[in-house]
Amino acid sequence: MLRDSLHRRLNSQRQREVASNSTLRRAAAIVVAALLVAPLSDAQQRNVGAGSIGNSSNAGGRVGGAAPNNTSRATKIPGALSATNVPLPSNLMDFVSDFDAAVRLGKAFFWDVQVGSDGLTSCATCHWHAGADVRAKSQLAPGHDGAYHALPTGPGGVNYEVKSGDFPFNERADPNDHDSPLVRDINDRLTSSGIQHRLFTGVTPGVGQEDGIVGKDPPFNLNGSNVSRVEPRNSPTVINAIFNVRSFWDGRAQE
Repeated sequence: MLRDSLHRRLNSQRQREVASNSTLRRAAAIVVAALLVAPLSDAQQRNVGAGSIGNSSNAGGRVGGAAPNNTSRATKIPGALSATNVPLPSNLMDFVSDFDAAVRLGKAFFWDVQVGSDGLTSCATCHWHAGADVRAKSQLAPGHDGAYHALPTGPGGVNYEVKSGDFPFNERADPNDHDSPLVRDINDRLTSSGIQHRLFTGVTPGVGQEDGIVGKDPPFNLNGSNVSRVEPRNSPTVINAIFNVRSFWDGRAQE
């Protein structure tokens, strides 16, 4: 029923890129999994049901309570997460009738490859190892100039497997002196590969892969065939992500 609803909504939209569609749906599934990763005890569920999220006094991994504001988080040394309230929405149980079932649903979405527009990519594709991405092949994204560059141990680019000798991408003669001469300056990034580019045209009920038009997609192309696009950022861990004030190395996603 849920998937049929998604099909109806997706078919009502105009053409858009599959890559964007996949990113949004994977992000939604990641949020579900990250928010609901910690099961509630019986006592905590009673508190939630009574509308008392945020007032739990259980110090061993409390659930509920408003998240501290950015100022307090930035100025105070954080304590153990086991003694920190999980900042769930105060009205969560207005929308979730069975918390444990919601946890199971979030985990199912997290591993479901049908969440990806290509029918092959799940949230876990980029977040399966300690919640993060440890893949080393086909993981390079071109830098701000839109082009790939050779790395110290190989040509780099698509389908390249990075090695320890390729790092760091940016290096100075004196690591402690930002004004010292540059020894190496490569603007490519080791990030996370996703799906191949296609222009979204619709969905076919019962088929995991969405319909789309394939077009040339430089620089994500090898010998005339498209390869997976690579995001400009590496997939961060989703473990304890609910406590994040900012996500990604550049703070793009903020609280």
